[in-house]
Amino acid sequence: SRFDIAGNARGTFGFSGVYTQNPATTATRSASGNAYADFLVGDAASGTLTNIFIGDLRYKYYGGYVNDDWKVTPRLTVNLGVRYEIWTPPYERNNQQANFLIGPNKFIFPNNQTPAGFPANLVMPIPSGVDSRGLTEFHKNNWSPRLGVAYQLASHTVLRAGGGVFYAEPDALGASGRPVANPPFRTTTSYPTDQVHTNLTFATGYPSNALNGLAFDPTSATFVAFDPRSEEN
Repeated sequence: SRFDIAGNARGTFGFSGVYTQNPATTATRSASGNAYADFLVGDAASGTLTNIFIGDLRYKYYGGYVNDDWKVTPRLTVNLGVRYEIWTPPYERNNQQANFLIGPNKFIFPNNQTPAGFPANLVMPIPSGVDSRGLTEFHKNNWSPRLGVAYQLASHTVLRAGGGVFYAEPDALGASGRPVANPPFRTTTSYPTDQVHTNLTFATGYPSNALNGLAFDPTSATFVAFDPRSEEN
């Protein structure tokens, strides 16, 4: 499935009144300023900017089943069945994704190909048994037995029961919650509410390097971590 997500690609600005407050009350954090006044002046207290997020997620799915009814007695019928399902770990067509592994707190990239300029101290080799493109394990033991029972208690009364093992496809999760949303493929720059360090104004806009994914701050960036032993996060 292809995706094209703009998000905050044009940038958002937040105004708090910090720039129009009474200087004499700054130390006491008195709310003397006005957010709308800050907006008219063009001085933002915070902002968020995200790159346009484009990609193509793919995986293969196969499934099949067999079942049969067994009339044990004139009153008791048993339905037996088994289903087998398999789907490959989702991967991005151009390998534009990364998985963040909690514990070692490192990134892994498809085929161990680290994007140029990405900090080497944040990268580790793909663990043994993990798919080289999907970055999670490829589960192939998805056997799903089924059992159903029907018992005629009386001429107009039948008791029924059933159960089984079920597996769900990982296709309901949106792209922004998947490994494709990790840096440097999706970069979000957030400017905190800080009168001294933000300096974000309408006149200057965002810095030209604000979306430089290779210079992201690991202390504030958002990472997506999928347990490599599963196919979901």
